[in-house]
Amino acid sequence: MASHAFRIRSITPEAENVRTVMLTPADAGAETYAWKAGQFAIVTLPNGLERPWTIATSPLMGTGPTFTVKVVGEGTKALTSLQPGTLIRLSDAMGALTLPEDAALHKHLFLASGIGITPMVAMIRDLLMRHPGTPSMLVCCMESEAAFPFREHFDMLAATRPEFTYRAFVKCDPCEGRECGRLDAERLLALVPDIAERRVYACGSGGFMRAASCWMQVLGVPP
Repeated sequence: MASHAFRIRSITPEAENVRTVMLTPADAGAETYAWKAGQFAIVTLPNGLERPWTIATSPLMGTGPTFTVKVVGEGTKALTSLQPGTLIRLSDAMGALTLPEDAALHKHLFLASGIGITPMVAMIRDLLMRHPGTPSMLVCCMESEAAFPFREHFDMLAATRPEFTYRAFVKCDPCEGRECGRLDAERLLALVPDIAERRVYACGSGGFMRAASCWMQVLGVPP
C-alpha cells in the first residue's frame, strides 16, 4: 500500500465531540496527493494504529486532505490528541462514494446521519465548485444542534447558492427552521418530490443506511 507523509497542521472543534484535522505535506516537494470528493484514506498514526477516515474536503479547495472525526474510540482519540507538526501517513485515497463524471447533467440528493455527513460535505463542496448551478439538496439527521458538524457552513451555502438547499432533522432541542422527529419515506418524499429523478448518495450508521435503502425502494429510486 502506498504511503504519503503528512504533518498535523491544526486540530479545531467542529461540533460537540467532533474535530477537524488539517494536514500539510511533510515534504514540500512531494507529489500532490490525489483523491476524489467522498473518498477515504487509511491513516497510520505514530503509535501504529491504522484507521479509515473520510476526507472532508474537495481537491479543488486547495487545502489538501482534511479529516473531520467524531471523538468516540481509540483511533479518533489518538488522532485528535496529536500535536501540530506530528507526522502521520495516508494510504492512497479509495472508495466508490463519489460524484459521477456527468454530475452536471443530474440533480443530486445527499442523505446523511451523524458523522456520516463528512463525505457529503466534501461532495457538495466539489459539486458547487466544479459544476455551479447544478441542483443539489442535503437532508441530514442529527442528535442535537450542538452535535451538528458544518452547520454554519451549510447555512451559508443555502443563503448564497440558490442551487443548494438543505433540511436537518434534529432529535434534541431543534432550533427554528429544523425538522423535529424522525425521517421516513413519507417525510422524505414531501421534502424532495422529484427524488426519483435525482442521483442519491447516503452515508450514516448501519440503521440509517438500512432505512435509506428501504426508502429508496418504496419511493421508486433506481439502485
